[in-house]
Amino acid sequence: MELEQWLDKHDIRKMVMRDLKLYMSGYKDDDEDDYNELFENKDINNVKYEFHSVAYVINTYYITDGESRKYISAKVRFVYEDEEFAEYEAIYDLQGELDDDYFGLI
Repeated sequence: MELEQWLDKHDIRKMVMRDLKLYMSGYKDDDEDDYNELFENKDINNVKYEFHSVAYVINTYYITDGESRKYISAKVRFVYEDEEFAEYEAIYDLQGELDDDYFGLI
């Protein structure tokens, strides 16, 4: 299956925004100090989430059973007052299931 067909079939933008919402709903409870440090001077209601990029990744660093790890990476940028300050990355297996996700400053 071609990448663009996979992205359309799974509606990657909808998937990553859904998973970002789930991540954010638990972020404050899981690590309140980190959450408060990140958003301390920002009105959370004015933070915008912008779909940034999607990539098909063949990762040869983690080879299991003689196979490279293959996955889809989708990223969303956090923007406040026209400045990007953080990024959320969701990792999906080739069946469209969330495998892992990350959050970091940029």
